[in-house]
Amino acid sequence: MADEATALVLTVKVALVAPAATVTLEGTLAAVVSLLESVTCAPFAGAGPLSVTVPVEDCAPPTTLVGFSVNEESVGGAIRKSGIPREKIFVTTKLWNSDHGNPQRALDTSLRKLKLDYVDLYLIHYPVRERRQSWRALEALHAEGKARSIGVSNFTIRHLTELLAQTKTVPAVNQVEFHPYLYQRDLLDFCAGKGIVIEAYSPLTKGARLKDPKLVAVAKKYTTGEPRPAPSRSRLPLVDRLFPRSESKSTAQILIRWALQRGLMVIPKSANRTRIFENADVFNFEITAEDMRLLDGFNENLRTCWDPTNAP
Repeated sequence: MADEATALVLTVKVALVAPAATVTLEGTLAAVVSLLESVTCAPFAGAGPLSVTVPVEDCAPPTTLVGFSVNEESVGGAIRKSGIPREKIFVTTKLWNSDHGNPQRALDTSLRKLKLDYVDLYLIHYPVRERRQSWRALEALHAEGKARSIGVSNFTIRHLTELLAQTKTVPAVNQVEFHPYLYQRDLLDFCAGKGIVIEAYSPLTKGARLKDPKLVAVAKKYTTGEPRPAPSRSRLPLVDRLFPRSESKSTAQILIRWALQRGLMVIPKSANRTRIFENADVFNFEITAEDMRLLDGFNENLRTCWDPTNAP
């Protein structure tokens, strides 16, 4: 399994009048902590309350930025303002459903907004009907160097099998909803066998199961003492400085830790400053094999976002 500290992205949605920017506080690919600012007019910005909680000025310079179609201009501005060399920054954006008619033009538009020559990862957002020809276009963009890697989102085994039968280019990433209450074991095994990384969005069930008595009981097993400042950790110095670590683990931390131990990249999201740092405090404990199996059994096929099962 990859280094866990490179498999966690923590984001916060912050409402602004201007276009949104994503600022990562620390990390490399799939950064440890990031601040996602989102405009209120964003068509998909409904995940969580929109309120100013963490101003960009309070953050350390970014080393990783993750961009979406509505905030590309601000992401580009954050990159330039950061002073971080481009090769140390990882930028992701997506081909939106309405742009499959011309993926080349869509990425060129994204690059123009970002004021970049390339993105590090370009994802097909959803398995729409045009996905096959769009993937060929993404392959061409990859060959041109405009997308260093390409991947998909919300693809099922059926969609991936179809795609892999028609291409020699294996998607680098499949971004899907994933948590113990939607434990897609078959998809995880399939992707692992093909060398595709699963990136888990909505890993906290959008809060829907954080008070589940079964999950609360697991979290209580990892409460061993009173909150106390933790020693400095080189991988998370900003978290160490701003958020004293606690020996009491929350249900959200259990869900994140479960995903990490299942080998996933994880992108939890919060609009609460304290919870953002709490979500990063998951590297000083490990869930036992017995409790991992217990959590696996929580599956109820709960989807809090898109359901691609019947996508064409």
